[in-house]
Amino acid sequence: MRDLVQTTPARILAARMMGATKSALITFEGSSVPRYIIYSCGRYRCYPHRQKAQLSTRCHTLGHREEVCPLPHRPPRLCPVCSLDITNLTPTTTHDCVPKWHLCKGSHASTSTDCPTRQQADAFMAQQAKKRIQAP
Repeated sequence: MRDLVQTTPARILAARMMGATKSALITFEGSSVPRYIIYSCGRYRCYPHRQKAQLSTRCHTLGHREEVCPLPHRPPRLCPVCSLDITNLTPTTTHDCVPKWHLCKGSHASTSTDCPTRQQADAFMAQQAKKRIQAP
């Protein structure tokens, strides 16, 4: 990432890879994102980062991830499709799954991006990010 800071005309404050993906999160000085950056003899398109609302795969609640679940031992382990408590089921046990998320009672899996509750949370996150960019 040090090469990236030296070869790009826009001033870069920080850069890091986003997990195991091929995407990098680059923080530029100011509120605008350059259209392209040059890195390692390549030209790469830049897009503003739009953070999504985090979903715990343990308790299926918005606002945090499984590894930082505030109640790691109390909430039951829920099926990602039907939200059934599967804490006491053995790995070979099957159950009838009818998609339903326990938070909005919608007929979709908790991981679905079509959920109105999740879309509302994502819109709120985008609005907060926009406020941070526009703040003096």
